[in-house]
Amino acid sequence: MTVALLIAGFALLVAELYAVPRNRRALSEGAFSESWRFACRWQLAVGIPLGFASQHVWYTASAPTGPFPVWGIPFPASAVPVRGWDYIVQLSAVSLTLDLVVWMLLPSLALWAWSILWPSQDSMPNKSLERTREG
Repeated sequence: MTVALLIAGFALLVAELYAVPRNRRALSEGAFSESWRFACRWQLAVGIPLGFASQHVWYTASAPTGPFPVWGIPFPASAVPVRGWDYIVQLSAVSLTLDLVVWMLLPSLALWAWSILWPSQDSMPNKSLERTREG
């Protein structure tokens, strides 16, 4: 499960880093509805609390000695097995930072999906006007 989360985490990160400039460009062009523009302006107000809340999320992994909690989704930052030893490595800070970024940029990915799945009529070209110019 941890490997699947890592792959999903990197895929999310790439998609989010692709979505952020697309959203900025769409916001500057003013091509979408007022509700989309409002959500785009306030996406960090949702993303920052999500990022900090992600530091407290964990899941249970299984091992031959029994289940144990792993902190950090999608990038594992620390684990505490049955014996109570903390497995925190030098990459824990990197994992926590990547978790923060992934969850902080998640609203950007949602806005990008919104702009693709439900494009605003304001962004559609007026085909009837083009036909009247031709004829």
